[in-house]
Parts: sequence; structure tokens; C-alpha cells
Amino acid sequence: MHEFTCVRRRHCLCRRHNRFYLRFYLCLHWFGASCRANWQINALVLGIEGDFDWTDLKGSGHDSLANIINTNTQWTSTVTGRIGAAFDRLLVYGKGGVAFAHDNDSLNDTPGNTASASLTRTGWTAGAGLEYAFAPNWTAKIEYDYLGFGNQTLNLPTPTFPTYSTNASLNVQEVKAGINFKFGP
Repeated sequence: MHEFTCVRRRHCLCRRHNRFYLRFYLCLHWFGASCRANWQINALVLGIEGDFDWTDLKGSGHDSLANIINTNTQWTSTVTGRIGAAFDRLLVYGKGGVAFAHDNDSLNDTPGNTASASLTRTGWTAGAGLEYAFAPNWTAKIEYDYLGFGNQTLNLPTPTFPTYSTNASLNVQEVKAGINFKFGP
């Protein structure tokens, strides 16, 4: 499956009582895989789906003291329930469930010291899409997903800034296009 995504990521860098805000806007394409099972009752389609996407989303910014924050969201994954309506070869569906993302973050302070942190976030996802059966066992889909992870506090102490921490929120908006092969009847 080949996917395209745009991501909005907001960082609030906090040091002592001062607050610094960095905004990251990232757009790129990535590759992923999904596995799903569907049950059809007349026009009603119920299903469960899991997907994994290698993202390698990168962003960086600096605060008013010229300290540099780098961030790299390496992957996202979701496990969702799906409900939809089938119209001949077209499926219109909505989905929702749990989302995961893995981040590597680092701080390079002005004197040249570095600190890093790595975390796996857990959040929620909701989306909607269209899937069309263009040949026996083959479908094409287009889908929009929102992944919300909330805020996560990262402590990134360096010798120069021993109490430096960042409050990072991650929200991902994805538009996916894919070709799927269906095993079985």
C-alpha cells in the first residue's frame, strides 16, 4: 500500500517559567501494510483492521535561546473497527479505534551538549473511506484518518540546562490511497 500524509505537530518547549512554542508542518509519502477481516450482512459490512506505517516524519525548531529540538516519528500503527455500507462494488465506511506512534526526540543546546528521549505513544483514531472492488479479489481504497495522541512531557536535561523539558503534542492527519488483495472468496 502506498500512502500519502500531512502531519501537524505542535511542540511547547518549557524551561523554568518561560514557555516557547514550535510548530512543525510535515508532508511526505510513506509505505505501510494492513490486514483486515470483514463480515457482510446484506448491505451492512462490519470489520476489524490493523495497519502499520513506516513514517520517518522529521521536524526541528529552536527556542529563544537558540537551543535546537529535533523530532522523528518513526512509525504509526492502528487497530480499528469498521462499519460500512456496500453498494454493488463500492464500500463506504467509517472506522475508529486505538493508535500508536513511536518518537525519537533530541535537544542540542547552545553550548553543544545533547540529550535524547524515545517513547511510544498511545492514542485514538477515527476515519472514513471508500473502497472499490475493481477485479476479483482486488480493491482500491482512499481513506482519511485522524490520529490523536495528546501531550507528552519529555525531560531532556543537559549540563547547561539540567531541568529542560518539552511538552510535545502529536496529532496526525493521513490521507491514504492503497491497492489491496483479498484472500478467500
